[in-house]
Amino acid sequence: MLTAGVAQLDITPPLGTHLRGYFETRTAARVHDPLFVRSFALERDGKSLALAVCDVIGLDRKYLDPAKTQIAATCGLAPEQVLIACTHTHTGPETGDDPYTQFLAGRVADCVRLAWQSRDPAQVGWGRATEGRVAFNRRYRMADGTFTNLALHVEPRTCYVRLSDAELAKRAKQWKAPAPRYRTGVLAKYASMATSADTGAVLKWD
Repeated sequence: MLTAGVAQLDITPPLGTHLRGYFETRTAARVHDPLFVRSFALERDGKSLALAVCDVIGLDRKYLDPAKTQIAATCGLAPEQVLIACTHTHTGPETGDDPYTQFLAGRVADCVRLAWQSRDPAQVGWGRATEGRVAFNRRYRMADGTFTNLALHVEPRTCYVRLSDAELAKRAKQWKAPAPRYRTGVLAKYASMATSADTGAVLKWD
């Protein structure tokens, strides 16, 4: 039987914290949205894994290993059973040899522990969609082998149907929101193949 648990913890840094992601010095002056670490924990037939995703630009391995050590002690999950990733936000805190990063590593371990402890019987489903409003391909390979930046949009995976206004109004009146098909959590990944900001965050061809 598959069991799954989810958890999230606030990792918003204090005001005045240095922010990463630009080529100028910036510090947090206000909180537009809180930052989180979110975790999934899964187990079936003695096989387990956990995933934690942090709202920071990145986190070096040397700061992840202590979190995994703590997770092993509290959950019994070996380091290779735990994946820690970052959303790469450019309006999040710097990480390094500082008190905030120590705090963050502890929150990651706590979040995984809470997810592990909250596991219940679960089922897994998956889906795929395209969101064309977030980003677009802006680099184009020219015939001579050079590249140029253009607003080249990828054709979305969309299905169109033509209905009259009367039919749409009828269906809208009869429509009832279905019950959610998930009750525990959703793990989403937005696929984007971009280089680092120092090269313009352009599409990589390799």
